[in-house]
Amino acid sequence: MKIKETSDGIILEVFVKTEAKNCKIEITDEEVIFLSKKRPHKGIVNKELIKMFSSFFGSKVKIVSGLTSNQKILLIEGLSKLDFEQKINDNQ
Repeated sequence: MKIKETSDGIILEVFVKTEAKNCKIEITDEEVIFLSKKRPHKGIVNKELIKMFSSFFGSKVKIVSGLTSNQKILLIEGLSKLDFEQKINDNQ
């Protein structure tokens, strides 16, 4: 899993799978996957991703790269790498 800490927060690489059975975030040692029940149309999956990641981490989330791709780079503002790891461990 690729995580980079910056002065603004963390940069996180996320793979998106659409038209899944459930909407959820899956985190493994290798990658972060966002599963959406929706079809990729007019940014609806991006909005859902931002809402879910913002809620999960309690931080503002921006898509830095990959608006039209299934491979996205997110900025999770105000979150350190340690905070990220603790949040993941608390929810497993």
